[in-house]
Amino acid sequence: MDGLGSSLFFLTAFIALLGGAALFQKAERELSLLAECLMNIVLIMCWGALAAGVFKLLHIPIDLNTIGIAYFIPAVILWAGIIRKKKVQKLVIKKGELLSVVLLSIVFLTVELTVFSFEMRAAYNYNTDAGNHLGAALDIVRTKDVRGMFFAALHNALTIEVFQPFLEEVKYYKGFVLADSLHYYFEILFIYTILYGMAKKKITKLAVPVITALCWLGYPLYAYIEGHYVYWGWGVVLLGFMLYEMNRFLEYRENAKLCAVKMIMGFSGIVLCYSLFAPLVLWILLILGVMEWKRGNIKLNRKVLTGIGIGTVFCAIVAVFGYMSFFHGYSRETSIFASLKTEGGCYMNLYSDFIWTLPVIFLFYACCKKAYAQWNVYAAAYISAVVFQIILLAAFFVGIISAYYYYKFYYPLWMLHFIIIVMAIDGITIKKEEKKYIYAYSTVLLLVLVSCFGRLPERLNSTGAGWLSEESNMGNNLYSRNIATLQSDFAAQKYSTAQFEICSYVIENLRDTGENVAFAGWKDCVGQGNWYSAITGMSNNLTYRLVEAEGETWKNLLDSDKRKYYVVLKMSDLYKDNKEYFDAKSWVFENEEGFIVEN
Repeated sequence: MDGLGSSLFFLTAFIALLGGAALFQKAERELSLLAECLMNIVLIMCWGALAAGVFKLLHIPIDLNTIGIAYFIPAVILWAGIIRKKKVQKLVIKKGELLSVVLLSIVFLTVELTVFSFEMRAAYNYNTDAGNHLGAALDIVRTKDVRGMFFAALHNALTIEVFQPFLEEVKYYKGFVLADSLHYYFEILFIYTILYGMAKKKITKLAVPVITALCWLGYPLYAYIEGHYVYWGWGVVLLGFMLYEMNRFLEYRENAKLCAVKMIMGFSGIVLCYSLFAPLVLWILLILGVMEWKRGNIKLNRKVLTGIGIGTVFCAIVAVFGYMSFFHGYSRETSIFASLKTEGGCYMNLYSDFIWTLPVIFLFYACCKKAYAQWNVYAAAYISAVVFQIILLAAFFVGIISAYYYYKFYYPLWMLHFIIIVMAIDGITIKKEEKKYIYAYSTVLLLVLVSCFGRLPERLNSTGAGWLSEESNMGNNLYSRNIATLQSDFAAQKYSTAQFEICSYVIENLRDTGENVAFAGWKDCVGQGNWYSAITGMSNNLTYRLVEAEGETWKNLLDSDKRKYYVVLKMSDLYKDNKEYFDAKSWVFENEEGFIVEN
């Protein structure tokens, strides 16, 4: 099958599998329709990524047809079970949930239309990495192979392929923007589902949509509008998926085997999405396992030990595969330790984003003393994340990791922080006479003041990346940054029509000749170069070589380069500073924003 037939087959298989997974009876009680749909979508995506890894090992092309088959087979099995048992899972959606979904959808659409509009324009705020991630997705579309941490790239690629029959190649990026947008819409509903599941009191349930919006408007919105981190948010969703399913199992003690399968699938997804979160996930699972064993809920008999052994071996195989795929087939680094020292652009603020909610954390202490199983999952996760963050801070100061990777773990900590807030609001009422909480909060404020006096934030951020590390920005929190970004003119900063015309000319006139038409630019055009490289499928190594060049060596690079053609933008410093050099060259194509040089 090709074209439209492949798209319809894939969508049919996906919907059939989602319907089967949601309707297959897992419990006698009623389950939330929203939660079942969202959690099963994550499970299906984990299965798809795992299937892609297996196909890679077997040298089977990875596309809509093969992943569609991987979805279709379990869908048939599930529906056969439903028909044979003549039972379906009871699913309900409450009015409050439905209203919340509508309100949160309005929040998302407001942002979506502000940034990308109905035309799905390529308008990320900082588009340096967005082009790279588009390239990773289109690389799968073109090669039908996966490499690196490919979870997000794979599903972006599949979305592009679904709409491929309706798009010319130069517009494939619209499928990427749609996939990215669907993720962040999914994430806002996903966060709501977790928070709503924690709420028992009516007042807390009413507050959950607002708390969800506050959570989503932080790190998720930052990752969305900046365009750097298509994989980052999925890693946090996968962590949340594992915690939600473990919480549900401990609360109701239903389907231990199914929960184990979901844990394995979730861990596999994290390894193939953002491997750095895997140690945190393993630590959380270990803590939960020890807690359950000490309570006597886990008996270490032969059956349990066999299951643990099988799961451990499977996860180890996936981890090794993920490591080999990334560090030997994708990364320019040869060592994970060398990679962890790499700096990059990432929002950096040591603690100020959390200060306004810190008083609620002391209610968490009281919550921990109560014997609610569902609280233990998120309590263990939150404590683990905080301890992990402290260890990473120490690792930064001894030079093991960069500030960039230290701050990457703030995203899961951010989500867990809001879960704890809902837990605390819902589970405890502090009496006036309990002054120890006031004392505890005062202690934290004192520690914040001491750290400021010791210039700890500045010391940490001083090694960060350029525009994110200025001392003057230390007082700005994430919300003010995101709001300020949303007020910028995204329509003016999108990848322009003229630049798409250059891409079209290369695709239609030069690529089939076998020429590698590179993009030539300096630091001010790396983002545009990445978009060009992704859209045309051309290498962008010339841009990075020029960026690294010093003095007049850039001329030698261009004059000695074996490529017959390369692209230059008129707005670039490379052209503006060396206009005579380029004007003396022959141009095979020109428009108002750029030209193609014949070397």
